[in-house]
Formats: sequence, structure tokens, C-alpha cells
Amino acid sequence: MNFSHTKNQYLTSFKNKNNFIFFKKIKKFKSDPIPEFINIVENNNFSFLYESVEKGKEKGRYSICGYNTIKTIQINNRKKAKEKKLSSTNKNAFLKIDRTISKYKFLKDKKLPPMAGAFFGYISYENIYNIEDISKFKKKNTLMTPELILFIPQILIVYDNVSNSLYILKHFLSGVKKAQEYEQVLNELNDIENNLYKKVNNQAINLDKKKRLKIKSNITKSKFINNIKKAKKYIKAGDIFQVVPSQRFETNFKSKGSSLYKVLRLTNPSPFMYYFNLPNFQIVGSSPEILVRLRSDLITLRPIAGTRPRGKNIKQDRKYELDLLSDEKETSEHLMLLDLGRNDVGKVAKKSTVSVTAKFIIEKYSHVMHLVSNVTGKLKKNISTIEALMAGFPAGTVSGAPKIRAMQIIDELESEVRGIYAGGIGYISPDGDMDTCIVLRTGIITKNKLYVQAGGGVVYDSDPELEYMETVNKAKAVLNAAEIVLGNNL
Repeated sequence: MNFSHTKNQYLTSFKNKNNFIFFKKIKKFKSDPIPEFINIVENNNFSFLYESVEKGKEKGRYSICGYNTIKTIQINNRKKAKEKKLSSTNKNAFLKIDRTISKYKFLKDKKLPPMAGAFFGYISYENIYNIEDISKFKKKNTLMTPELILFIPQILIVYDNVSNSLYILKHFLSGVKKAQEYEQVLNELNDIENNLYKKVNNQAINLDKKKRLKIKSNITKSKFINNIKKAKKYIKAGDIFQVVPSQRFETNFKSKGSSLYKVLRLTNPSPFMYYFNLPNFQIVGSSPEILVRLRSDLITLRPIAGTRPRGKNIKQDRKYELDLLSDEKETSEHLMLLDLGRNDVGKVAKKSTVSVTAKFIIEKYSHVMHLVSNVTGKLKKNISTIEALMAGFPAGTVSGAPKIRAMQIIDELESEVRGIYAGGIGYISPDGDMDTCIVLRTGIITKNKLYVQAGGGVVYDSDPELEYMETVNKAKAVLNAAEIVLGNNL
């Protein structure tokens, strides 16, 4: 039987008033589900696509699509960072997230993928203000996106790239007065499967065909360079070792988020790729870096710091690799962030279990190579999933070290809230599993505008001009994709 429940089992689950998951498993799915996943997200609110292309070419295990929320946790943005009353409200709401998530555990087959029954969404950078007393300056909030959105999709489709199995899940919450007819559920899941087999007529994309964008920043170049100089003064004074100021780029963009995603997954494949369609805005991203991962009580952080372009051939590629490994500035900056990651894991893990499982390794992607390390630890008892997340939030690679003082300096230097940029995106399960990435190389589409934010790590011997250009170059991953979208009239 392809379905998880017989009719009697299905009706019994309703009578017992349990949250449960009804699903269909197709053992060998012989089609590419991604084109239809993109269509689903484009045409449904509270929907998402989440996939992975690791190390530039290898697919991550799961490609995930979900839509039609049955439970949403949302914390709306504060109008001003200094409004104490609203800040207090947000803090209380934030601290209740764990309790809310824990109420939505599902009875489910243990063989289902780990994200079955999970909340999907994002947590904005400013949520750190609900934990630490950092913000002192009034800030503009141009995008007005909520501080946090997490939701359980009614329908979740998971494709296992290892076994080629496809799971089509429907989540049912307790308390429903009348059960949906069993045959209706079967037909619904069968229809979803049949749609996934349909061939999607996608327009061919010419990656060389671009239309130049008119781009503006929320800060002038001279002011940004002055901010870098201010940051270096704090470093020389001993306040910090590193800080990551950023700027936000803006351009007109009347195309769909689905078009941007289609191009971005071709031009900048990454370990964390996502496309969210939410009320009034869309998120399209291609991030290289884990924020916090939690599986079977094993917490993982994976700091990335240090970048070189890919070479045109094997010889040049090797040259850039050796250059990166021998660059004292890059390696010392990476070591700082590795130490910070070890400290973050140590906050919530049993001390004897904190381990650096990979150190200063080179990971190669389609356009760049990065210097990467890996830190793990076994979670202490009575530490919640959200507590584990916040131990590493925000990542040192988007804030600095020491983290609290670096964030205070960012608060001083940046005139607008960061919002989704430098926050986290992914899933959190009531069962304790979690997989989140840092929001990097990401575009926010709202009101016919595209916003892309990027930062650069400033250390003692940083060159302000080069640090400015680093932020420009990082933003190009998304902005170049947008130029291809417009050039192809997608």
C-alpha cells in the first residue's frame, strides 16, 4: 500500500484527537519535481521551495516544497527600535515560541524525512534585540517585513535525491469537527502526484543576455567607507577584533520571484537554496552557510570566512586555493570566527562533547571557493530548540567578534534595520530537529522592488576600499541573476 493509513486508521486518528500526518510514498519517482515545485510556490501564498546543491554540483539529500499554512507564528516588526512597549511585547512573544512549537507535535511514521511536521520560515536579525540589550538608535524600516514567520504547511512534498523516493504529506491538526472524506484525501494526494509528472514548459534562458539595472544603495560610498574607518578605530581601541557592516541595494523589479529563482539556481548553486512566497513579499536566496543545525541532539555550526574566485582551469584553481590558505588576514579572520563558533556551541552543549570536526578546509562552489570549519557538540538536557538556535544567532560571519559589542557597533553604524538579511531561514521541528542557514546572497521582492543586502568583515588591517567592493561583489550574485531575468523577459 502506497498510503500511510487505511480508512479505519484514518478515522481513528481523528477520533483520538491527535495531530497526525497522512502521506503517500512513491518509491521510485521518475521525474524532476523541481519545475512543478516552482510553479506551486508561485501560485500559492505561505509556500516555499527548499533545496540544496552542495559543493557546486552535488545535490543535497532533500528537495522540499510546502504550501497552505495550517498554523502560523508571526511577530510583526516594531515601528522603531526604541519603542520599549512594543519591544517588550515582541520579547514576550519571542520567548513563547518554544512553547507554541511544542504544542504541535505530530504522530508520524519514524521513516518519514526529519522535516515532516516541522515549522518552516525565517527569523530576522533584529530578533537578537529580544534576547540582548543592544539597540540604542532609531532606525528606518523600509521593507516592513515581519520580524519572524514560521508556519506548518498543510501539504508538504519531499523528494529524496538519494533513494529517488517522493513523499506527499498532508498535516492534520486535532480539533477538526468533521473529518475530510478519506477518498477525498486519496484523490488530493494522487492529483498532486499526477501534476508532478506533467512537463512544465519553461522558457529557455540565455545566461549571456542581460539588461543593466539601475541600482542604488541605502548609504553613499563615502559614508560606508567612513563607517569602515570608524569600525577600525574601535578595533584599534580594543573594543572588538572584527565587525561586519553592510549596505542594502535596491532596484526596480517587476518580474516574478519564480523567475529570479530559476536563474539563481543556474548561476549560483549553493548548499541552501530557497524561494518563499509570503503575503506582500517574496524571498529568493542562495546561501552557502549553515546557521545552526540540530539532529538527534547533535548541534552543528559551520563558520565560513575567506573567499577566492574559482579558476578558469585546474592549475589556476589550485593557485587560488593555495593563495587563500596562505593569506594571513583571511586565516586569522577565520580563526576568530572558528573560536566564536566553538564558544557558541559551548553555551548549549555538554563541554566534553564540543569538537572541531573540520578545520580550514577548502570548499569549492560554482563561482567561488571558501575557507570552512565545522564545530559540533551534544546538546545539554533541558535546552530547547530555540535556545540552541539563539546560541549561534546571529552568526559571527554577519556580526563580528566579540559578538555583542560588534552588534552594538553595527547598530550605531547602520541607519536601517537589517530585517531578514543576516537572520536565519529553514525549519524547526517540534521533535527537536532543526536545519537553518544564514540569510546571505538573498533578494527580497516587494512592491515591484528587489532588495539585496551584503556585508564585509572589517579587521585591524582592512583596506576600506576593498571592503566596500566586497559588499558590492557579494550582492552581484543576486543582482546579476536579476539582470538575466530582465534580459530574457522572464
